[in-house]
Amino acid sequence: MFKFCAVAVILAATVLPLAWTQSVASKLPAKAQPTTRKKLSPEQELWCPILESGRTQATSLEPAMRSLLLRGIAGGTKQCDPKQVTSILVSAFQATLEIPATEEDLDAKAKDAANSPPTPDSSLRKLVMDVSAKRDLQINALRDLLVIDESQVEPLLPEAESSVRNEILSSLLYKAVHAKNFDRAITILNEIPGPGFPYYAATKLMFDLPTTRDADKQAIFLRALAADKDSHAFIVGGDDFTTMIVRFWKHLPAPVVLEAIHQTLEEAKSHSDHVNLSSSAGSVNFTNEYEYRLFELLPVLEQLDKSKAEDLLKDSQEAKAQLKQFPNGMQSLDSTIRDTLRAKGEQPQLNSGAVGMNDLTPVLARDKEVQNYAVRAEDLATMAAANPTQAIAAAASLPDVADRLAPRAQALLAIARATAKTNSGAAKTALSEMAESLNKTDPSAQKQYWEQSALWIEGSEIAHRIGEDDPATKLIHQGLSQAAKLKLKDEDPDDPNLALKAWWPSVSATSRLLAALGEMSPQAALAEARDIQDADVRVLCEVKMANKALGARGFPSNQTVAKTSASWSHMGVDQ
Repeated sequence: MFKFCAVAVILAATVLPLAWTQSVASKLPAKAQPTTRKKLSPEQELWCPILESGRTQATSLEPAMRSLLLRGIAGGTKQCDPKQVTSILVSAFQATLEIPATEEDLDAKAKDAANSPPTPDSSLRKLVMDVSAKRDLQINALRDLLVIDESQVEPLLPEAESSVRNEILSSLLYKAVHAKNFDRAITILNEIPGPGFPYYAATKLMFDLPTTRDADKQAIFLRALAADKDSHAFIVGGDDFTTMIVRFWKHLPAPVVLEAIHQTLEEAKSHSDHVNLSSSAGSVNFTNEYEYRLFELLPVLEQLDKSKAEDLLKDSQEAKAQLKQFPNGMQSLDSTIRDTLRAKGEQPQLNSGAVGMNDLTPVLARDKEVQNYAVRAEDLATMAAANPTQAIAAAASLPDVADRLAPRAQALLAIARATAKTNSGAAKTALSEMAESLNKTDPSAQKQYWEQSALWIEGSEIAHRIGEDDPATKLIHQGLSQAAKLKLKDEDPDDPNLALKAWWPSVSATSRLLAALGEMSPQAALAEARDIQDADVRVLCEVKMANKALGARGFPSNQTVAKTSASWSHMGVDQ
């Protein structure tokens, strides 16, 4: 009908007066007017249709995978058609609403499990994974929307999981504080329930409020006091209610501070987990939360009620010993815990903290081992500048595998990195030996199996830069071979990985390797992806390729194992 009308108008214009034809033309719909389409770059011509295809394919996938892919597609679409980004992100959030698992379900299941004999329960573990994925996917979609259009976020919040609502309200609060919109910040803070009280954002608000609004600072502290009573928060090495006491007690009425100290110590008596802290100033260990809280609060209590502080100290040998070494408690371990913001470039001094571990020694030992191997790799890279042959030979003294590390391969990669510009032959040799070392490792054979795609990827990128494209693609394919072994581990029918498939080590490795191959040879990478039978993995790989080629935001590359035999998680972002 529209085409017929348009033709009729054109024909009429040949016989009717010009004024009449201009009047008719002025009434045509705006979309009939010619428009100039933005010219796409060669990269956009190739990859934007891939993203659009991925968006179509995602509609047939399971809700969690659909949401994750749509968020990734939104990142790349910013380079193709920015007007579509908001609707894609809204769709990414809405997809999560089809995930049946809820926080209420998890709470009920956990209570039932607590009253049952301690037997392995794969259904509970699966529910934990599903709820965790739902939370992460909702938070990621809503945070991205916040950056683009805050007005789109608030109407979606009532449908989000309760912890997600609290998280996003905290982001809105922090955004209002940053904009110095203190009235809005306080309004948002009062909307957040006790169990989700944002101590970090509230602390930032108290920092930023001018001295003329001390009454508001006291009101915020009282709100935190009530929130902690309603739902006790125990955060080691970060901002919780006790940290607020330590920071701001000088700015509050003494009776309020004393009430807060009493409440915190009473609550701590019911928690028996060990607490360990390490900072550049030293380390402390406590057998339970109460001793730890005494260490935090006694320096404050001594200023307000010296006799009470002395009485409590008499009954606590642990706190007494630790305060002898660190008389200002937490502020002796980390001087940035104070009532003013950290200076530009100033970093917290706490290195690590743990709750529930009797001894941090194994953790610290592993950290030390990682550091030692990293230092050795850098030493060999420095040596390679003058004598690459000697450096490559010295790397042979390092083990191929050490726990979840590949020390020899990491050192050889460092040598290749250091010699790429000055001695391409040495870099090629180092990369060849790196591949040989990595091929001797089998991450899938380990209980806590892991993936090494970062080593294969950087090695291939170095090879590509020095003009060695065949070795570069060979490194990618060797990495894909290892990823195939990991896939068997993830899919083990007797003990499957219950995490979201996109976060399996095998899928993370495959998608990252193909994205790297896509930068060197798009057609080869797309051909590899087309051979993947699993639609989830195929579309994920194509979207990651497109995003990387378009220079879009790093795609989330979380890795999670949730099995009876192994459980761990690593949060990351593809570069």
